[in-house]
Amino acid sequence: MSWSADSGHSTQAATLTCPRCGSGNARTLRVIHESGTISSSGTAHGWTQGSGSSAGHSTSYSTSSTSQSTAAKAATPPKKRHNGAVLLGFGFTIAVAAIIYYIVMTTNQISDPSYVAMSALIAAAAGFVMLVIGLVLAPADSRYNSDVFPEAFREWDRTWSCQQCGTRFLA
Repeated sequence: MSWSADSGHSTQAATLTCPRCGSGNARTLRVIHESGTISSSGTAHGWTQGSGSSAGHSTSYSTSSTSQSTAAKAATPPKKRHNGAVLLGFGFTIAVAAIIYYIVMTTNQISDPSYVAMSALIAAAAGFVMLVIGLVLAPADSRYNSDVFPEAFREWDRTWSCQQCGTRFLA
């Protein structure tokens, strides 16, 4: 089996025979995923012309997109989990925002105090629930990322798929 460099990634250039149908048309999941995933990005610049006393101005925007074939989507590698960290971040942000909202609204007497207190309490409770769930999920995510993910990724990286019958096998 030979290895070749392709855009900074090692891909297997050799093919294997499918153990189910005997076809020699098998590729690694990595090759299927990389060859069926297209990423593109670009920046556009322009100038708008003003009218009357208003002057024109320059404008620009950036865009990026990724498209995948059905086979590339089916050959997607396993991903690390970060659900707990995301919930911790959102929960903390919502809880702090609710407290700041309560302080600003009651100090400046902008709105009905009972409405402010109730809405701040609901938001703070939602943030607190997210914090608790995040605290429960974060250690589980960490264990998955250190114990399960590395082996799942290695297995994905050694898995081949027959292009004739669809059978997946390790090599």
